[in-house]
Amino acid sequence: QSFETRNELCHLTSAMFQLKMQNKDGQENMQHLESRLKEVTKQKEEATATAEKVQNQLHLVEIEKTGWCQAREQLEQDLQTSKTKIEALLLQHRQEKQDLLNGLDESNKQGAKKRDRSPSPELEQEWVEEGEELDAKDSGDGLADESASEESGPEDVRLVSASQSQRLLIQTLTEMLLVVATFQEEVSSLKQEKRSLEEQCHSITRLLKEATDKVNQAEELKVELKEAQEDCHTLKKTQDELRAKLEVSQDQLLEANSKLTLAQSQQIREVQQWKEKVSSYVPKEQLSHLQSRLSEEQQKVQQLQERLRFHAEQTNRQLAMQQEEHERLLRRMEERMQEVEMNLKNLRVMLREKVDQLKEQLEKNAKADILLKDLYVENAQLMKALQVTEHRQKSVEKKNYLLEEKIAALNKVIRKIAPASLAV
Repeated sequence: QSFETRNELCHLTSAMFQLKMQNKDGQENMQHLESRLKEVTKQKEEATATAEKVQNQLHLVEIEKTGWCQAREQLEQDLQTSKTKIEALLLQHRQEKQDLLNGLDESNKQGAKKRDRSPSPELEQEWVEEGEELDAKDSGDGLADESASEESGPEDVRLVSASQSQRLLIQTLTEMLLVVATFQEEVSSLKQEKRSLEEQCHSITRLLKEATDKVNQAEELKVELKEAQEDCHTLKKTQDELRAKLEVSQDQLLEANSKLTLAQSQQIREVQQWKEKVSSYVPKEQLSHLQSRLSEEQQKVQQLQERLRFHAEQTNRQLAMQQEEHERLLRRMEERMQEVEMNLKNLRVMLREKVDQLKEQLEKNAKADILLKDLYVENAQLMKALQVTEHRQKSVEKKNYLLEEKIAALNKVIRKIAPASLAV
């Protein structure tokens, strides 16, 4: 029995040593988990900073988009104004062209009537002098007009020159209309580019929302990790309590072992005494009394052994349950840490994709800025062309005015020629 008790004590000692080793491993795992928690917290802060940076870039993109919208509206207004001016100029020049053609037909008819008649030399001389005076008023005609006046008369030359100027003006306006059409196509392409940028902004906003959800999930995982740490502390406290109970049980075991040793030594002495008494023919009553006492002592020893065995089994059972709970908690924490790592990895990939998309969008924005600058330059050139056209229109109006004066002078000459021819 003493040997069995000692074996149980050895088992309890080995179980205590195993429990200490498990506690040491648990502390190492806790330190490892704390270091992992710090790393996860740092990664979460980096992800939050990256998300804020993405939000700032998105805000800048929105501001640039607003500026593009305003510039596009201004360009559309300028285009509409230029288009209105060009349409008015075309209408005016068509009317002037029709008037000039009508005047040309009338002048041709009058010239035909004039050629059918034979004016006197005095009237021809007067007609030439008045034509030279009208030619002197027009400073822009030059020597070409004088040579043309010698062939077919000043009024025909002026009408032909006005018709050529009119055709040149119509050709210029046609080229300007082509430029305006090209400008409209570029504006439509800018509108399409704007719609594409808006779709990209919506996509980036959606991705940013998903990143925010991932950050919130990381926060929840952090809270769960804190709860797991609290559970670990609770288990550690329970383990300390069990260790204290185990120490008490060991003390009780040592005490029971000492009592057992004392009882065994006392029993041996009593047996020796009984033997001596038996050897000296002890009475039967005393022998039965001693045997009853021996059986009582044996029952006490059995009770102590059963109690020690019960305490040992209870302690082993509690230690096994504690170890299983600790291992289960560690597995759960490792699974959570793996989930956190996967979520952070996915978040990094998504943020990297967002940064690449923002870089591409910024490049597109730079190209759009260059295109807008080119459009502004073309708009300025178009306005300059309109100014040149207006200047040409004024010049044509001036020539038309001079031509009307020459036609009036020619009519006067014809009126003077007509009575003379009738008189002849």
